Amino acid sequence: MDSAHKYAYRYLIYQGTLSIRSVAYVGSAWWERWNLLYWFRERRRIRSAGRLANWLHNLALFSAIDFVGFDEDTFWSELEELKFAFPADSFGRFRDYFKFAVSEFNEGREPAFEVRKSEPWATIISNWRRSDLPIRQGVALESIKEFEEKYHVTLPADFAEYLRTVDGTGVEESDENVLSFLPLSEIRPVHEVLDDSGGVVYSDRFAYPDCFVFADYLISSWLYAVQITSDPDNSGPVYRVTASDAPVHMEAASFREFMTRYAADPGSVL
Repeated sequence: MDSAHKYAYRYLIYQGTLSIRSVAYVGSAWWERWNLLYWFRERRRIRSAGRLANWLHNLALFSAIDFVGFDEDTFWSELEELKFAFPADSFGRFRDYFKFAVSEFNEGREPAFEVRKSEPWATIISNWRRSDLPIRQGVALESIKEFEEKYHVTLPADFAEYLRTVDGTGVEESDENVLSFLPLSEIRPVHEVLDDSGGVVYSDRFAYPDCFVFADYLISSWLYAVQITSDPDNSGPVYRVTASDAPVHMEAASFREFMTRYAADPGSVL
């Protein structure tokens, strides 16, 4: 096995532990501890985290012995079983993580840098703090579930992770480039945002199916929308919504890509 693949497999261990650690906060609120309905809902999440750990624990062992005897085919077939058992948990993203890590390693990027880049939320929060923006508490899992049930969708894993970490800037606040990130309570489908109730007819109102507005540049000079479907493996492509006749423009192939660029250089997404 070459060095790029060894690094990529080790990178999966890192991503897996990030996913599993959220279980530490299950039942942390006082009202959750005695709520049987809450524990019934969270049971699936806990089982999912356990199965993920079960999938990765042998990988950790083989990593320690430099992958001697490691069976890649078996490893990936077990991922398919995991996806089948927990279709709502977007476990298909681990293939994307693996491909991303191999590609970045082969391009000569420093692995440590890529680990930092793959988790942009902390950088974004730090940038917002430097701009004296109030940092909003991340949303509860229940709020995400309510949103998903309302629109019959499954949030892309990275989008849900972002909202659980920080609930945008708020409608009334914006960064130094006058870009606002909406809280979950204000995120709506593009066709609802571009309604004609004010007497204005937007030609591209229905040009962004399954897309939800999550950011607003310069008081609606243009908007950013993320695609959210019922597919748990959807990576959440981001589109620029111009409210005009301009062709539909994909800003980033995934929500993570968009936010990683924004974390590195906020002006790069404008």
